[in-house]
Amino acid sequence: MVVGHNHIKSYEKEKVSLPGVKKALGKYGPTSAEDTTESRATDSKDGDDSDLFGSDEEGESEEARRLREECLAQHESKKAKIPALVAKSSLLLDVRPWSDDTDTAKLEECVRSMHADGLV
Repeated sequence: MVVGHNHIKSYEKEKVSLPGVKKALGKYGPTSAEDTTESRATDSKDGDDSDLFGSDEEGESEEARRLREECLAQHESKKAKIPALVAKSSLLLDVRPWSDDTDTAKLEECVRSMHADGLV
């Protein structure tokens, strides 16, 4: 038993002395209210045949099938028009000369002459 709920146990003796008669669950509330607890149980046993999510057994109408195929074709044509994404990477080289007398034009030429697969 949880320690925090010991105060509930302290009312056990008073519970017996409370006035009133225990009734069925559907009998509580105003007397003018209709008791629906028993009728709900029998309603579910009657077998409500409504199919909430649609059944595959029932055939799809020609109009609905045509409309669905038309929408799918439109979607596919829109997807075909979107160009494929070309993934590109950015490469940054930080090149510094060794000293003040380094030829920067020759250094740039050497850096730009580097070639590797995938570099543009």
